[in-house]
Amino acid sequence: MKLIPYFMLVAFLTLMATPVHAQEIVCPKASTNVEENKNEARRYYNMGNTYFNMKQYDKSAASFVCVINLVPYSIMARYRLAL
Repeated sequence: MKLIPYFMLVAFLTLMATPVHAQEIVCPKASTNVEENKNEARRYYNMGNTYFNMKQYDKSAASFVCVINLVPYSIMARYRLAL
């Protein structure tokens, strides 16, 4: 029973020492439901704007590419991608 606090401490320190890697943007595939695509594209557009404001331009561009894949006629996503 006295070993449990030590085990918890070692487990905590091990997890804290593990490097954290950035997650990649995973684009969903376009469905046949146009409204669903628009809603998903809106989420990725907002995410792209957020990354752009955080100066994480690679993630921002990836988000806008996802928007264009979902809604190819999105002029604003194309404009933001060009910035």
